[in-house]
Amino acid sequence: GENGWRQKLVGRNNLPRSLSLKSRVEISHLLEKGRRFPTDFFTLIWQPADSFRYGVFLSRRHGPAHQRVRLKRLFREAIRLSRKGLAKTVRVAVLPRITDSEPQLDRLIAEVSNIFERINRGK
Repeated sequence: GENGWRQKLVGRNNLPRSLSLKSRVEISHLLEKGRRFPTDFFTLIWQPADSFRYGVFLSRRHGPAHQRVRLKRLFREAIRLSRKGLAKTVRVAVLPRITDSEPQLDRLIAEVSNIFERINRGK
């Protein structure tokens, strides 16, 4: 596609669905107590945990279903490709912002990697 994200799907560094946050209690605790890192396209919330877990949360204000699904795929791919740079075990929630244009995968990867490096340093 024009975004080039399909080319990056090669490799065995998968992000299985079993790592996604599903428990309402876990999600609400993370959203209330987690540390926030706002960026232009999203807010990433994290907190220490026993095992790595992630979630991408969108509302209907982000557009029709096909747009929301595409955004979730982009953000999951950015997390998948940046995860190897994360030294700590954390829970991560991504809250995309409503913007006029779809974010580019390369920029999302750079921002998520930057935040993961800050988490590693403890800032």
